[in-house]
Amino acid sequence: MKFEENDCKEFKKQFNDCFIYFLVREENVVYVGRTQKNIFGIYSNLSNKKFDSIYILECDEQNLNYYQDIYIKKYLPIYNNSMNMAMNMSLSKARNLLKEEYEGFNLRHLKKLIQVLNIPIILFNGKQTISNTDYVKICELLQKEVN
Repeated sequence: MKFEENDCKEFKKQFNDCFIYFLVREENVVYVGRTQKNIFGIYSNLSNKKFDSIYILECDEQNLNYYQDIYIKKYLPIYNNSMNMAMNMSLSKARNLLKEEYEGFNLRHLKKLIQVLNIPIILFNGKQTISNTDYVKICELLQKEVN
């Protein structure tokens, strides 16, 4: 029999391939995910998550991590354990990157620079992080000190 449902849209034309999705339970965001595999990418993350609604936000591929981080930070969903660090990075990652560039650089040096520049430390799931913008400020200060 020929398909006759007039109110339906062809699925492949309804959504872009890339989007952020929100799993919601009782009006609270419990998970923020991202996919580049259309709606089918969501299903790989559904096991062991209790939710009653799914919402999506279409997004360009290059902005997926950024927007996922924004919404994880905003909603602090119970099933998200970390961010992509598109906006933030852990202090240990910042230290390791700076250690590659500046011999002998350690966490004590990093914390002193954070204090000098009055950079806020953001606590996320027990990890101390700084914004990528503030990391750039630290790099600029170190570069000035070297020159």
